[in-house]
Amino acid sequence: GELAKGSEYANFRAWVPRKRIPIGSNKAQTWVYFDWGPTDYPEPLVFIHSAAGSADVFYNQMLDLGTRGYRVVSVEIASYYHVEEFINAFQMFLDMLNLRVIHLYGAGLGGFLALVYTSHRPEAVKSLVLTHSYANTSKVFAPLRQGPNTLRWMPDFVIRKATQSLLPTGRAELHVAMAVEFVLARIEETEHTKLAGRLALMRSSESVKSLKLPDSRITIIDAVNWGNAKGEEASNDLVEMFPRARIAYVKTQGEFIYLSDPDEVNVHLVVHMRRNAPEPSEVQRLPLPARARVKDPIQARKLRELAKEDHLEPEYKYIDEVQSLKTAFPNADVPMLASALSAFNGDVDVVSRLIYDGSIKQSWKGPIAPYIINKLRQRDGAAPARVRLAPATIEEDHPKHSHDYIARGPITHQPREVRSFPPSELRALT
Repeated sequence: GELAKGSEYANFRAWVPRKRIPIGSNKAQTWVYFDWGPTDYPEPLVFIHSAAGSADVFYNQMLDLGTRGYRVVSVEIASYYHVEEFINAFQMFLDMLNLRVIHLYGAGLGGFLALVYTSHRPEAVKSLVLTHSYANTSKVFAPLRQGPNTLRWMPDFVIRKATQSLLPTGRAELHVAMAVEFVLARIEETEHTKLAGRLALMRSSESVKSLKLPDSRITIIDAVNWGNAKGEEASNDLVEMFPRARIAYVKTQGEFIYLSDPDEVNVHLVVHMRRNAPEPSEVQRLPLPARARVKDPIQARKLRELAKEDHLEPEYKYIDEVQSLKTAFPNADVPMLASALSAFNGDVDVVSRLIYDGSIKQSWKGPIAPYIINKLRQRDGAAPARVRLAPATIEEDHPKHSHDYIARGPITHQPREVRSFPPSELRALT
């Protein structure tokens, strides 16, 4: 998705190392986590993601709080099929990192596990932040009803399809849809055993009825409307369970508000940490920013949708170059940019210069013929492009448009009269 191509995620992956650590003596599980911020900060904030997610879904929050001087750790739920196993392994994980007192932020299943851990180890948790969480698994939708022993042996495609069913469907605002796509990509990358374990944890009979932690140290950050009736009911039960907890509603919809509306979530997190955690003694020094694949993920997504409308094929390899040119020349026709980049092997500078000097008109409707492109290259003293030509078929094969000359990109259609080039010029192109 476009979120993974933006500057924030590029900085996150460049600055924050992805670490691995074995946990357990018998059949040790490899825990994947991200750790960012001053290592001497005494009370770090630990993130636990939902069933459909991974450790990097909190990249916006980690960058924001880490740069303010807080230590932030995001863990990925490993392959455990029983809540007690996860709680014991989570304690070993904290001991390995020498974390004695922590603040917990859990979303969905991660919030349930955070509540259970807090009920078992109240002395280790200083405060709690919950998003779309629940205290009883019977109140939430579980896509598979099988027990842990069955889930661990179920086929991979069944487990992945069941996990994907946890994601919202239907039409949504663009930033909400992009957040779902980011999570969907994480599901595709996650190991089968981890996904099966999370589905088993959602079927746990464990529940939390009360905590020794004062309600004033709990913050619940939810969306006003997150499109999950059963989940909203479970989240409302948490509000009733902790009547003095601080409630923060984000003015958006969707299940992954930490991805779709990170700025507002970050504000509530900073307020929570200032109320419950020590003040950071120093601000994290930032490394050099990483190079992002796209400057604005939302604009890039809008352009990708525009490219689909203009019949650019999904496998077109110069889509990022088309996006950058479209940003520089907003009035340019997308198929024109695509065909020009195909002819010039993705050279953005050459295409930009041709548009600037008027050789290529921004209002050109339809692809640029390879013949015209080569004439422009010859005028600039460049060697003719090697373009594979495919002759058009008979008129009946293309009742609306004809693909007269097809270069190495998704050229949509070509005017019929372009086919009448002299044979000598066609031989020069091949």
